[in-house]
Amino acid sequence: MIYLLLIVMIFSNAGETIGYKNTKCQSQLDVLYGVTLWSFILSIPTLAIFLLIKSDGLFENLSWVNFAFIVIATILTISSIALWASASKHLPMSIAEGVSEIYIAFLTFFSWLLFGGKLNAWHIVLISIVVIACLVLAFIQNKGTKCAKSYNYKLGFIFLAVWVVLSIVKGLVPGALANNGMNGIAYNFILNAVMFFAVFIFIAFRRKAIFKVTKLVLRDPWLFVIGLCRIASQISLIYLALKMNLGIVEAVSVFGIVIIMLYERLIMKEKISIASYIILLIIAFATAVLGLI
Repeated sequence: MIYLLLIVMIFSNAGETIGYKNTKCQSQLDVLYGVTLWSFILSIPTLAIFLLIKSDGLFENLSWVNFAFIVIATILTISSIALWASASKHLPMSIAEGVSEIYIAFLTFFSWLLFGGKLNAWHIVLISIVVIACLVLAFIQNKGTKCAKSYNYKLGFIFLAVWVVLSIVKGLVPGALANNGMNGIAYNFILNAVMFFAVFIFIAFRRKAIFKVTKLVLRDPWLFVIGLCRIASQISLIYLALKMNLGIVEAVSVFGIVIIMLYERLIMKEKISIASYIILLIIAFATAVLGLI
């Protein structure tokens, strides 16, 4: 079951990044609204299916403390969605994805410090390899890109730096909820419901044409893909938090960068150097071993 959830994390993280890059919405606020709307819509059938299978115990551990963690996760998630959407517009996908992985090292340490769990020398070595390889890959891709003038790298890296800090804090929330016995399906539904209504109120307060925006985002298939990927990763993550260090889970999901690079090469026809292929093989090997040990 753990291996299946790790595979879900890998593909959902890759799909989310690809979705942000391909969305047709130009406004970052529209992207934020679309992602939260689709995440909320998709969380409803997920909740319904769970209730059909098991009707009891869904909200039994929803204490005020857990609800406070969900509110914190909501604020951090909304902020990270907006920051990532902004960063991906100003940086090539591979570069943004590569540099952002530095947060894994900090998340691994703080997850072990706060929640304990298995963390040995092999984990530390492999995570270090993954993070360094991602940084090297980002440098190689940056050096080899032919369209550097179309990106605002300085602004993109500023967005990315703030995203990293927020992601470290946000990444610890599932561990706290898992330790408090929070059900993953319930967490997913409440988180997405709170996020959607918060963004909805914000947009309505700005006097935006809410129905026009809703119609626009519902027609964008890539926002649906992002919402679907977020649902899958949120549910998988809180269950994996019971079994593994959260930093290790995130490190394994870095395998998704291999999928992203293959997508860029095969679909977007972007050039990938021999050195990049070598780094991708190192990432694939290190993440695969991490998932197995």
